[in-house]
Order: sequence, then structure tokens, then C-alpha cells
Amino acid sequence: MSDTDRNPLLEGWHIDKRLSLGHIVTTLVVGVTALLWLANIDKRVDLNDQKILAITEQQMLSDARQVRALQEVKDEIRTGIAALRDDVRAMTSRIDRSSDKWPRNNGE
Repeated sequence: MSDTDRNPLLEGWHIDKRLSLGHIVTTLVVGVTALLWLANIDKRVDLNDQKILAITEQQMLSDARQVRALQEVKDEIRTGIAALRDDVRAMTSRIDRSSDKWPRNNGE
């Protein structure tokens, strides 16, 4: 069989040693695109880090305000309870004094 009679489909795989300019340009474009994509991802990660830090700082300030407000409420409740205790003691004292004025009925 001569070389001209061969069917290219029957020969099997063949690798051409020549490089096409189109292949080189395409490979460079894909590489540059991948680098730009990675740089964009890096920018987005940095931006997210900054946002996370800002939100964390805001949350800490909010927590501190809430702790102060809660402490104020606790103090008000304690003051109210102390005032109620004083009022109860005063009423108890008045009741004791007024009950001493009335004669006791010892079953008579």
C-alpha cells in the first residue's frame, strides 16, 4: 500500500509538532483572563474582610450600649425594690403601732 492510498482515519492518532499562532494567542488570553479573575477574587476577599471588621466593630459598640442600658435598668429595679421594702417596713411599723392602741379581745 502506498502513502497516497492510506486512509487518515485508519492511521490512528497523530500529533503535529507545529504550533499555530492561534493556539499561542488563545493560551495567552486564557492565562491573562485567569490572572485577572484571581486578582478580582483577591479584591473581593479584601473588601469582605473590611466589611467584616466594620460590622464586628459596630456589633461591639452595640453590645456595649446594651450592657450599659441593662445595667441602668438593673439599677432602677434595685432602687425600686429598696423603696418598696422601705414602704413595707413603714406600713408594718404603722400597723404595729396602731394595733397596740386597740384593746385585745382575749375571748371575753
